Amino acid sequence: MSNVPVIGLDMFHYTHVLTDSASAPTTYDDAVHVPNVTAANINFNGEVATFFADNGPAVVYSQIGEVEVEISIADLPPEDYAFLIGANYEDGLVDLDTSASAPDVAIGFRAQKANGAYRYMYLYKGKFSVPNAEHETKADTVNFQPQTITFKGVQRASDSKVFRRIDSDDTNLPSGVTATTLLTDFFADPDYTPVVIP
Repeated sequence: MSNVPVIGLDMFHYTHVLTDSASAPTTYDDAVHVPNVTAANINFNGEVATFFADNGPAVVYSQIGEVEVEISIADLPPEDYAFLIGANYEDGLVDLDTSASAPDVAIGFRAQKANGAYRYMYLYKGKFSVPNAEHETKADTVNFQPQTITFKGVQRASDSKVFRRIDSDDTNLPSGVTATTLLTDFFADPDYTPVVIP
């Protein structure tokens, strides 16, 4: 696997979490692709704490914190916007009331690497908040105004997992797994696991 930096981003997807409990595997609806993503910033808020005893550091413990993801995208189509924030969408109208609750979703995307390979990422479960809306008048130069949406991730109840990541140039991937098969299979299922292809 090449040790090269990430240079690009595309293929933003979300999928509805249908069921998630400690007694059965998590299930998902079909994934939805929303094009024209420009940024995906993930903050895992990781913490490392040190326990001191006998006049010195004795134990170091690390844990993941609140997972926050900020997505910047050209715009969210009305149907996707309404679904992700828990609003009602009917006959072209988006209606949000104070009782609305955003659904649990998984989100995925891929980041291109400088060697042409891709890093695929899925966060298994979380919710989007209602995004802020900022608009400004058009002037003598165009200032694009993309939509920014914020996602907060949690662990799944079924297995406590938070995310899955796969690099297409990882030499430990099973033989036969290619960038083409990853693009098709990874986004179709957040639980996609590479297998040997005969």
